[in-house]
Amino acid sequence: MRFRPGQSMIRHSAAHPITVQCLTGHVRYGCECGCGQVVDLVPGVVVHMPAGLVHWIEAPADNEGESVFLLSMLTGERHSVPQEPDEAGAAGADHTPDEAGAEDAPNTTD
Repeated sequence: MRFRPGQSMIRHSAAHPITVQCLTGHVRYGCECGCGQVVDLVPGVVVHMPAGLVHWIEAPADNEGESVFLLSMLTGERHSVPQEPDEAGAAGADHTPDEAGAEDAPNTTD
């Protein structure tokens, strides 16, 4: 996401846990967890939020230039694993670990 100086995302929550990492510039993150802390996100700083936590993010009005941050939604979704080609020559076509070879699929959930 890219924010201009003074741009913000009002109070909201996410259905899944998320991480926010600042890539360039400076943004501020705050949440309604009871601590009252506001985190200044600068390049390399990452915050993790559990699902359902009300939070907000803003680029201070006095920022010089745009700020860019990466938002990752941690859905826990499992993705298909490449399979060996079948007799028809299609590798993993229309297969997911749950449908075929689930016993060989890596465990991606904790």
